[in-house]
Amino acid sequence: MKDTKGKIIESAISILNKNETASIEQIAAEAGITRRTIHRYFSDRLSLIEHCKENMLTVCNEKMTNAYNSSQDPITQIEYMLYAAIEVGNQYCFLKKLYQHTDYSEIKNNNESEYNNIKLQWFKLIENLQSGGYINTELTIGWIYNLFGGIIETAVLSVQSGNISLNDVKKFAWISFKGGIGLSKSK
Repeated sequence: MKDTKGKIIESAISILNKNETASIEQIAAEAGITRRTIHRYFSDRLSLIEHCKENMLTVCNEKMTNAYNSSQDPITQIEYMLYAAIEVGNQYCFLKKLYQHTDYSEIKNNNESEYNNIKLQWFKLIENLQSGGYINTELTIGWIYNLFGGIIETAVLSVQSGNISLNDVKKFAWISFKGGIGLSKSK
């Protein structure tokens, strides 16, 4: 059974994905608790959002690390990392909206260093694929990273629209990403 703080964070993630402007009262209703109970754990809405971000970074780090460690084949690793990033992006899409439209972009987090480690592994993976002749070497790693993020964002928007299933979105994202970077199975 989840502890109360975890239940609040889970409820906040759920309701904020539907409505990123949801109030503490709406989050409390989603959790089946009172506003006062939320304030026992979080001083204000910003504090709750910060904890949601910490949760997202932890989940993202775990899923991306698992994806990276799921295979020794670098092409499979990058494919599975794309799928993991889409899943996390879909689960926490409200954070991107909040960070783009408010002062929440100022929230800092200690878990970001863990996230940066997996990000460095991702960069190294792309570098190795380029040096191995699998990816178009005319593209910079920065460009490929931004393309990866853009594919994830497009995938999340597609799922959120309700027009495309998550499994189809993953397939379409992989086709788009590998085509965009000139990825080939052979040199």
